[in-house]
Amino acid sequence: MRLHARAVSFSDASFIAAAHDWMRRACRDANITITAPIEQVHVRPWSTVFRASTQGVAVYLKCCGPTQQHEPKLTALIDREFPGLVPELIALHPDHPWMLVVEGGTMLREALSGDELLRAWREILPRYARLQRAVTAHPRDPRARHARSSGGAAPVGLCGRRRE
Repeated sequence: MRLHARAVSFSDASFIAAAHDWMRRACRDANITITAPIEQVHVRPWSTVFRASTQGVAVYLKCCGPTQQHEPKLTALIDREFPGLVPELIALHPDHPWMLVVEGGTMLREALSGDELLRAWREILPRYARLQRAVTAHPRDPRARHARSSGGAAPVGLCGRRRE
């Protein structure tokens, strides 16, 4: 069964079961132990996200629909070429636009407000512009297919999360 040939029903029981199964296998392959039930933390028309508590930080599985199918490979490219600007990538699904990542920290909109939030975005946006210019040098980089684990997190990543 091809899950992403057309629009995906992210609430379908067979889709959820397949996502949970792959998340467990990918964690096991990365020597990560899931310590609690997997939760589906949000469902949008373009993607869904599952969260699993582990012995360390939580991990997230993002499953993208057709309009966002480029996101996992792009995230892999950014993780490899610009470590610390996106959540650490653990694995990419070989057949579906799914990625397993380490928790990226608290969302800025949950941690900051008002002038503090504006200051954080003023720090992030120039980094994002530099990243966009640099990534255009890799428009069809086949290495984006391969996940890599990287250490060292920036204080504020481009993913709009504050890292602890």
